[in-house]
Amino acid sequence: MNLIAEDKQWIQNVWRDAKRWRKIPLGPIQLTLKLSKRDAAQKRGSLGFTARQERSPRIPDADTTNRGPAVVVGVGPGLGEHAARLFAFKGLPVVLVSRSADALHTYADSLSSIGRRVRAIPCDVTDERAVMKLMQMVESEFGAPEVIVYAVQTSNPGSLVSTEAAAFEECWRRNCLGAFIVAREAAKRMIVARRGTILFAGATSGTVGRKGYVNLAIGKFGLRALAQVMARELGPDGVHVTHIIIDGNIAGSGHDDNGPQINPEELAELLWSVHQQPRSCWTSELDVRPAEEEFWEHC
Repeated sequence: MNLIAEDKQWIQNVWRDAKRWRKIPLGPIQLTLKLSKRDAAQKRGSLGFTARQERSPRIPDADTTNRGPAVVVGVGPGLGEHAARLFAFKGLPVVLVSRSADALHTYADSLSSIGRRVRAIPCDVTDERAVMKLMQMVESEFGAPEVIVYAVQTSNPGSLVSTEAAAFEECWRRNCLGAFIVAREAAKRMIVARRGTILFAGATSGTVGRKGYVNLAIGKFGLRALAQVMARELGPDGVHVTHIIIDGNIAGSGHDDNGPQINPEELAELLWSVHQQPRSCWTSELDVRPAEEEFWEHC
């Protein structure tokens, strides 16, 4: 009997000490031992426990009652036009951005005629001051952007020895520098709002440097690197960054219509689905192509 009493007292002491020391700091995380007694049917005097890690609280889901605008940069035939139309139909205010004021107003009038809230703002996105002014206008009228679609692409095919520095720089500025400036200014506002999606329209040349496309490849490689850095930096602040590799021609965008074509309406739907992804399952990069397209053979 004395032995049983001593065992019981020893178990009680272990239980008390375990509860006292159940929280163990391990740098940025804390290990907590959750202790519980087993029922009477289990072996007398035994203890069971489970361990779990306590991390920083999960960022709450974004409030969709007061949504900001979708800013579509590079509005024109193809992806830009259809992305703007779809995001407008989904209920977001839409800001259309392009260098061509005449084309912008045509698209804006089309969306406004069906009752959508839209704003057309001509802007050279390689001009830092112009982009800063653009984002200030967007924020003052609509609030922090909810979505940025960067659908700008400039390509001047040419070999290394035939390419002039001015042409090289122009492609890099449009394909990469403009994306950096727009994304930086948008991210400043999205971080404060703790929400937002930045979608970059990339190309096969962002993964494969093809002969005769030095201008396009350099800018698109840079765009892809920018997206990867941003995804790592901004994710913890609730900002989703995705790079979409478009491995094919988009119908209606002025390219050769003889080969396989990507439907721009369906591509816009893909962008919307990425924007809607839950925070536990974010995509940072994906590639798309028509079913008949040869993989990674497009520029």
